[in-house]
Amino acid sequence: IFLLTMISLTILPESYQLSQQLQQQKQEYYRRGSTLTFPSTTTKSNSIWENRYTLLLQYQRREGHSNVPKNHIEDGINLGHWLCSQRFQKRTDTLDRKKIFRLEKEIGIIWDVQTHQWEKYYNTLKEYKEREGHTNVPQKYVYADKDNKDLLNLGTWLMTQRRRRRKGILTTYRETKLKELGVKWDGTFGKVMIRKKKTTTTNKD
Repeated sequence: IFLLTMISLTILPESYQLSQQLQQQKQEYYRRGSTLTFPSTTTKSNSIWENRYTLLLQYQRREGHSNVPKNHIEDGINLGHWLCSQRFQKRTDTLDRKKIFRLEKEIGIIWDVQTHQWEKYYNTLKEYKEREGHTNVPQKYVYADKDNKDLLNLGTWLMTQRRRRRKGILTTYRETKLKELGVKWDGTFGKVMIRKKKTTTTNKD
């Protein structure tokens, strides 16, 4: 009992003093209203975000796009990893709307990289058909823009779509779009047609 009493005498005054300090802070808060501010962890977090945003803007202006590679280091910061985290937060609806707006409107960030990449290849295949009259792209065919900055291995991509369809993992939406474009799933139609054309030409000569 004596020991418990001594502990209480030691602890209670400190607890009481802390309680009094908190009570005084509350009274001061209500007295001063919104003019009183308290340190917040969000302040440091926002500062870090702004720093990463500035680095992304710097990258975008230099490279002409904001598709930062996953492990890209910008001024000592893993900018690629940070951008991945922003996409994840957007996907899980945990990214602040103001930040979403800035990333979309000011930088032009692409949230769904895989979908964007697929559509890019699809549109290239569409252009190929308009130019060549078919979608039988050679396996090693590589598309290059006028500046040779954008190289797309269209042949390998098309082969991958066929393989995914055989495995049953190509989405219905993508399969339908490719089918409407005239893609032959067995991948042999183009080769047969080329051989027939060569044979016919030889016979005429």
